[in-house]
Amino acid sequence: MVSVDGEVLAKRPSLTDEERASNNLERANKRAVVALRRYCVRNELQKMLTFTYAEEMRDRSIGKKDMNALFVRWRYQKGGKAFPYAYVLELHPLGHGLHIHAAVPLHFVEKHWLQETWGHGIAHYRDPKPLRERDSRERSRRLSGYLAKYVSKDLASDH
Repeated sequence: MVSVDGEVLAKRPSLTDEERASNNLERANKRAVVALRRYCVRNELQKMLTFTYAEEMRDRSIGKKDMNALFVRWRYQKGGKAFPYAYVLELHPLGHGLHIHAAVPLHFVEKHWLQETWGHGIAHYRDPKPLRERDSRERSRRLSGYLAKYVSKDLASDH
């Protein structure tokens, strides 16, 4: 606080570097979650896909590289037209390692083709009953909320 004469009456409490880093990470996390949710709803991403590795995989950079390559192949094999998608990585520390949740527009996806195009293990998708009963914006909102949960879990490793 400063007096009318410009004299400093009380200093603002300063944070430690650790507290400041934690606060910054929390704000970045919230921005990422909001951006993901808005992107999913704006682009009507309503189908969730889950990709797992046949062998235990823990390297997040390889997971990102594999997913980016998958979507490049997908776009090429489906005529080259770009389409919106979002994906998040989930690491199970005590389990099988990394698996990836992706959101895509609600179009028919042939399971055999998707499995072959992924090529690293299992590709799984389903349309849960509750999602089929709501309008498209609500489906997008619910799916984005599910994906946002994984963004929030361990965003620190991606910053």
